[in-house]
Amino acid sequence: MFTNNFITFMIIGLVGMFTHNSKTTSFNLIGILLLGSSAFIGSFLGLLFYYKSLRKIKFSLANMARTVSPLTALILSRIFFPSPISFRQWLGIVLVIFSVYRINAVVSNR
Repeated sequence: MFTNNFITFMIIGLVGMFTHNSKTTSFNLIGILLLGSSAFIGSFLGLLFYYKSLRKIKFSLANMARTVSPLTALILSRIFFPSPISFRQWLGIVLVIFSVYRINAVVSNR
């Protein structure tokens, strides 16, 4: 995943360099390093820690955390960005959380 992000970053960078006038295009080295480090942390380390955690916790708990993570990101983004969460999104959040709870309840009773 990290390699895929890196190759995509390089292709976009090369296309940007060759399609734009070099006088108007400027690259910030700190920005490039921050972008590369965020891709490394988000893609490579995130998956590595997730797979390592599967050795320590049950798969159902890890799957529940993985399923609820987009909802957590949506709610946390509401804190930092002023975009409102619509009624349909709230309804979807409630349905997903309830479904994950029911699936884990059924699986754990077996």
